[in-house]
Amino acid sequence: MAISGAADRASPGSAPTARMHFAKRPGWEQQPRWKRCVQYTDESLGEALGRYYVDETFGAEGKARMLTMVKALSDRFTPALRAEAQSKGLSVQDVLTLASIVEKETGRPEERPLVAAVYENRLRIGMGLQCDPTVIYALQLAGLYNGNLRRDDLHFDSPYNTYRYAGLPPGPIASPGKASLEAAAHPADVDYIYFVSRNDGTHEFARTLADHNRNVQKFQVQYFHDKHAKH
Repeated sequence: MAISGAADRASPGSAPTARMHFAKRPGWEQQPRWKRCVQYTDESLGEALGRYYVDETFGAEGKARMLTMVKALSDRFTPALRAEAQSKGLSVQDVLTLASIVEKETGRPEERPLVAAVYENRLRIGMGLQCDPTVIYALQLAGLYNGNLRRDDLHFDSPYNTYRYAGLPPGPIASPGKASLEAAAHPADVDYIYFVSRNDGTHEFARTLADHNRNVQKFQVQYFHDKHAKH
């Protein structure tokens, strides 16, 4: 996490009821078209991804590169994963978007199902995702990200900013790997709704805000206080 962990300031019910399907979310039509290549659809993933490329104007080299990316993602998102997602009422876009968030939140394979569970639990109870990587992505789209995420940035108005808008963002914020796709389709069976960075590439997960606040104090506030005191 770029600041202090998943929704350090959130509590259940702090955001409007979230919906997993989000094609009509505000600002969807203003987003760059290459970021809207995955449509809400029951078609195969290849069609859902590839349909976009038919009408766009790319050079031959650019189109070939894009289609290679589409095929790679299609290969990762196997028929079994698609079937699992559909059995849970998730669209292709839901899974891709959630998987992209998981991809950006952690690089630890064992944590991906836990992170996916946190966000699935938040969606289920209508709690804001409050995911720092979505804010970073929003700032990048606007050409405003300088490598540091500030607290003021959490107020940046973008449909990708999950601190301002409930539910999943309008589309993926990264290209998810197979492990993240599997985690999005098969979240861990846990009731965590918070996590915070331990500053070593891993995260501490919590079920309650009280527990999470203690984790923030330990792994963020105290950690950086001690670190600064040594210099």
